[in-house]
Amino acid sequence: MKIIGFLLLLFITACMQEETISFKEVVYDQTLYRIAEPYQPAVADNLVVHNYLNNYQEREVEKKLMQLSNNYFVSNNSYLQGGQFLDNEHLATLLSDDYLNDSEKMQVGEESFATNFIVSLKEYNFLAGNGDLKGISLAVVVNPYQVYQVDVGSQRHQKVTIDDDYLTTVKQNLLDYLFAEFSELKDKRIVIGFFELPSPQSRFPGNFSHVVDVFNGDSALQELAHQYYDLQSQTILNKDLDNYNFYQEVLALQSKYTDIDRITNKGLYFNHQPHHLSIEIKGVYFPKERVLYFSELIAELVKKNNFQCAIDVIIESSFGREALITKEKDFREVQINILRR
Repeated sequence: MKIIGFLLLLFITACMQEETISFKEVVYDQTLYRIAEPYQPAVADNLVVHNYLNNYQEREVEKKLMQLSNNYFVSNNSYLQGGQFLDNEHLATLLSDDYLNDSEKMQVGEESFATNFIVSLKEYNFLAGNGDLKGISLAVVVNPYQVYQVDVGSQRHQKVTIDDDYLTTVKQNLLDYLFAEFSELKDKRIVIGFFELPSPQSRFPGNFSHVVDVFNGDSALQELAHQYYDLQSQTILNKDLDNYNFYQEVLALQSKYTDIDRITNKGLYFNHQPHHLSIEIKGVYFPKERVLYFSELIAELVKKNNFQCAIDVIIESSFGREALITKEKDFREVQINILRR
């Protein structure tokens, strides 16, 4: 009887330990996260080498690191907080020429130029239900488009191939630094994503090209087939006719209604499959009845095509966003949100 009582006490204690953390649930970009409370912000500012990362790309890195992390730290039992390990001093050291940016110069003709491929690092931490650290995720922001100066006041960009050997070296140098500075991370899960910046002329954001999941001794580099496409491009016409035709139906609104100035899009594909389609319909002014009509029309188009991917369509005027039509991945329900009354 004493043994049963002791085991029962252990079970109750374990349950209490698993449920000590306070949190709030947040839906961000159609994904659910549990945020540990009180929330601990990151101990570092967003340190960037040579200002290669603008505010838009910075938000993309943060958002997509959260999405990537969700594949390894499941939101129903992992609690997010800002990075508590890499402060400004650590970031300055890691981004210096002595560590992650210790690479050969780029040769252009007879001239050689210094390179800075690793331009920023972003960290998130994930806690277990009892408040203990489960692991961390890191975005390593890689800029393959290196700047060189050909004349006084004139700069150009040249894309340099970032191969797996280089990324593996960066990964190992980063892990060696982390384990030397923070011994408590040696038995924790560490997820490292390599976020590749786009061309300065691209209208699409960057994305993660590779990931490393350091867990149970495994730290192999894995390639991620994440790519943005224009939905009216030849590639989508050849490989995804359904989404191509859907966007053509949306585009047809512009020729029918003169109050629409332009319609833009971007399609995010994972492993060559559609993951998230984003469309923006813009004009100077839309009467309320027009906003309602467009919203219902877009919603019917989405329902008719029975997409498996996530979709969001924004209707925006000079007064701001008027409406948001959304469908979550793997769900058929379409939601219409009128944003300006």
